[in-house]
Amino acid sequence: MLTLEGLTLTGGAGDGRAGGAVHAEGDVVIRDSALIGNTLRGSGGGALFSGGAVAVDGFATLSGVTFDDNAVTAGPRDRAI
Repeated sequence: MLTLEGLTLTGGAGDGRAGGAVHAEGDVVIRDSALIGNTLRGSGGGALFSGGAVAVDGFATLSGVTFDDNAVTAGPRDRAI
């Protein structure tokens, strides 16, 4: 399990189905953090779940997380989750 707490993840760039800032092959917990300005060039969500900031192949637990200005530049246009 990957746990991220009190972080700001910005400017991540993923290609295909990987996350720009984090690509986890298991469960992820993110607390009191911000995912800002991350981009995925492919299909999926802009910030989470094969997205610009985080790609998760498992369960994701979020608490106190801010998403802002995340984007997908090709494929479906889900920006946050």
